[in-house]
Amino acid sequence: MQLTGRILLAGATGWGAFPLALAQQAAQTDSPALSATKPARVENSTMDGQLFYQLLVGEMRGKDEPGYAYQIYLQLGKQYKSAQLFQRSVEIALTARAGEQALGAAKAWRQALPNDIQAAEFTARILMALNRPQAMVEPLRSLIQLTPQPQQPQTLARLTRSLLRLTDRAATARLVDEVTQPWREPNQNFAEAWLTSGEAWMAAGDAQQAYARLKQALSLNPALTTAGLLATDLMVNVPEAETIVTGQLAASPSDALRLAYARRLLSMQRTADASVQLDQLVKNQPSNAIAWLSLGAARSELNQLDEAEKATKRFIELAVASQARSTTPAAEDATAENNQVLDPAMGYLKMAQLSERRNQLDQADQWLQKADPKGEKMNVQIIRAKLVAAQGKMPEARKLLQAIQETEPRDALFKINAEAQLLREHGQHVEAYAVLKQGRARFPQDPELMYDLGMVSEHLQRHEEAESQLKELIAVQPDHPNAYNALGYSLADRGIRLDEAHALLSKAMQLRPGDPFITDSMGWLLFRQGKTDEALVLLQQAYAARPDNEIGIHLGEVLWVLNRQDEARKIWREVRERDAGNALLKRALDRLKVDL
Repeated sequence: MQLTGRILLAGATGWGAFPLALAQQAAQTDSPALSATKPARVENSTMDGQLFYQLLVGEMRGKDEPGYAYQIYLQLGKQYKSAQLFQRSVEIALTARAGEQALGAAKAWRQALPNDIQAAEFTARILMALNRPQAMVEPLRSLIQLTPQPQQPQTLARLTRSLLRLTDRAATARLVDEVTQPWREPNQNFAEAWLTSGEAWMAAGDAQQAYARLKQALSLNPALTTAGLLATDLMVNVPEAETIVTGQLAASPSDALRLAYARRLLSMQRTADASVQLDQLVKNQPSNAIAWLSLGAARSELNQLDEAEKATKRFIELAVASQARSTTPAAEDATAENNQVLDPAMGYLKMAQLSERRNQLDQADQWLQKADPKGEKMNVQIIRAKLVAAQGKMPEARKLLQAIQETEPRDALFKINAEAQLLREHGQHVEAYAVLKQGRARFPQDPELMYDLGMVSEHLQRHEEAESQLKELIAVQPDHPNAYNALGYSLADRGIRLDEAHALLSKAMQLRPGDPFITDSMGWLLFRQGKTDEALVLLQQAYAARPDNEIGIHLGEVLWVLNRQDEARKIWREVRERDAGNALLKRALDRLKVDL
């Protein structure tokens, strides 16, 4: 027999060589333990000579003739109704990357032993590897049904995560719904079944379906802690989901949920809110290294550099300790979290960035050397180039970036983006424009190059080209919130096509609710439309969430127009303290004839 087809099944167990001891188990033998004081009584195997001979021949010929070995084990599995023999036939087919034969053996296994939970699991995994989701419904239901009832909720909860290899997310969500339907009926109605359905629809990009299932799960079990994790994922598209998270944290605080919530807040640019959660988390878990690293990042964003340094150094201590533990046997009472091996280089990089912001360039370079002693890491070399540029050596910095070795096509994109960003940070927008134009010629469909080229074109007042780039980006990636925001803000700032700007910014807010930069853009648009009071509310929200210089300048101008000059001056002075040479602030003050 010739094995055909190809399959790679990651995550299945027992793909190694089949020991003859398992053949003895298939023949229902015992395996007595050896005694340290006297020899154990030897019991003969009930395996007859013919079975032994067939298994021996199968193993001997299996390497060169996998089809022959496959047939032997499959026939013997049917003859003896042995799970071990069926499993070996499946393993041989998988090793030979013969998906159809592996599936055939798994189906024969299930037919012979319908109550064998492993047979159902193997069948489902093979079907997943073959990308046949519709055929997975029956074996997956069997897998859940054959699981002891007390463990069924856990099996249901893991279902969506076990199907992540399927490429069609919408089809996966429909599969999960079909599989879990019996456990979402009134007679059973497991909260976990509703939750795993919600996770599947979230992965498929349908936040509303996911939220509806999340609420159903919570109606059955309000204390279901994993529901809060799904709610954190939903916060971007369904803002009301945040009340679920805060409610669970208030009722039954969970550090895992608190960390997920803090990370989501950081991703939404709600840095101050994230800091509150992270402060509580490190108080609860002083050895949670990831929480300390996240707290350091948050403090840095809030320009609280001393606090950022303390948090980052604490992360480094914990990361170094985790590396030391990884070379020695773990203590018996160590938690899984404490056994996690972390890379101190993440902390060294953050310390380099903090040193750079303090203009301590030599110290920053020392941290970079610790992060990448061999000069092999692209992200570290990009930061090093920034330090060289900060010393007024832009040509040398660009050469450093261009010399970074590329190991894959994406590396070239990173280098292009890094060089363009470096030039923009130093006011060399014409040069950045040239780099990005060359990048687009090489990678014409890359969304971020479209976006960056649009932004540089806008800065150079090439408005038509900027608009063309951003509209092309929206056509390629219609869920890109920054593209809508950039185009809407450009129109608002120039005071043209304000209705179109409103539609664009509304779309951006829908895609990323609560983002302070998008909120700032909408506030600035309302100000341009003469809706000063409404603009003030949004700009105050944006500045409270993210005390960014540009947001502060906009807020100050609105306050000034509302005759709240003292408040405006206070905010503008805060901006000046952070960035004394801010060009946007200078233009605003000159236009309003304000002397701080």
